[in-house]
Amino acid sequence: MKLKRILSSALLAVMIFTTVVAAVPFKASAAYTGNAESTLSEEEIIAIAKGVSSYKFDSAEEMLAHEYANGWLITLESGNYALYVNKYTGQIYYSNKLTGQLLTSNPSNYKEINSAADKTKISSQILVNLSTISTGEKPVLYSSADAAERAQISTAYIENGIRVTYTLGDTVKRYLLPGIIRASELEEMLLVPMLEEFVELLKANCKNSAYYPGDLFNDKRYNKEDATDSEAKKNNVYYKGTLNLSVIKKYLENGKAAYDSAWKNGKGTLSAEAYNDLSAVYADLMTLYVAAGGYTLKNLDRYDKDSVAYEEMLYQFYSNSDIPISETLEPIYVFTGETNTSKSNASKAFKRYVTDYSFDAMFEEEDMCGYVDNTLTKPVFRCAIEYSFNDDGSLSV
Repeated sequence: MKLKRILSSALLAVMIFTTVVAAVPFKASAAYTGNAESTLSEEEIIAIAKGVSSYKFDSAEEMLAHEYANGWLITLESGNYALYVNKYTGQIYYSNKLTGQLLTSNPSNYKEINSAADKTKISSQILVNLSTISTGEKPVLYSSADAAERAQISTAYIENGIRVTYTLGDTVKRYLLPGIIRASELEEMLLVPMLEEFVELLKANCKNSAYYPGDLFNDKRYNKEDATDSEAKKNNVYYKGTLNLSVIKKYLENGKAAYDSAWKNGKGTLSAEAYNDLSAVYADLMTLYVAAGGYTLKNLDRYDKDSVAYEEMLYQFYSNSDIPISETLEPIYVFTGETNTSKSNASKAFKRYVTDYSFDAMFEEEDMCGYVDNTLTKPVFRCAIEYSFNDDGSLSV
């Protein structure tokens, strides 16, 4: 997160602890091994991270074998060297297979460490020293407690190496929900898939209902190619390049009437599971898009360039020449919910459909759109460590 988002000064420190142990037998493999993306739930990741401070391995070799067997590591090999990274804790192992050296970023045994604070320190790879100007407090953020144990670490392969990205801090008040997002991005990854799911559920379960509204994306009544501007605005699912809320709202109302009617009539055409699925998608679409307090479209193409509304929108969202969308003037969605309840509900709905979305992706999108969050939150920092092999096999950090 950019420093403009907080009112603190910070010092970032990278801590690399090293241990030399006996050689570990390695098998020849491709340069990159393992899925860099998380495959576990947030609860499972947090449990893994919290378990590190309970490690009582006799050697780094045993710790490596334990984490490798559990599938928590991704690997990069280059000649006689191998790099292992725990994608849930950020811990690394660097092996020189020729000499038998194994270097680790963190200890393998915490048995003799009684202090919880000390365990937090030495199980981390990054610490951030803060100085709060208004109070004089000097808190410290640790990558173990403030990133790993919040499931806020991600990994990615880079050229000749691996990047570990940390989001340190309490992000609860910053829900996983972009404040502003490009319309093409939101529609492609969230709104259209949600609508398609609703359409398919209706088609499979309510086609014989008198209220059945048809196929939103394939029926000609919603997709007339030669429609005039007024016809497209009134009837087409897309208008001026973006989803047409008024048409979609009416479609959802008719769809709800169809599945409510099918359920009420009890003719065996709608199962309880299908009814619940339709109700859930409908509710999420209302929360995120249709009802007040969700995402609101800002599309300049829908306004006369000489109008006051066009000028106001242009000034409010596109006047900053430092942001990419000021050049493209592409449509955006702005989240208008102001209460924590509305943000929390919308964030939960968002994550149900975009399961692999991350804070990194959200912050990148918001920077592209010039969004600055004004919610008073605790400091949150995004940091990354890149590990890469040099030509001689040595490791650059």
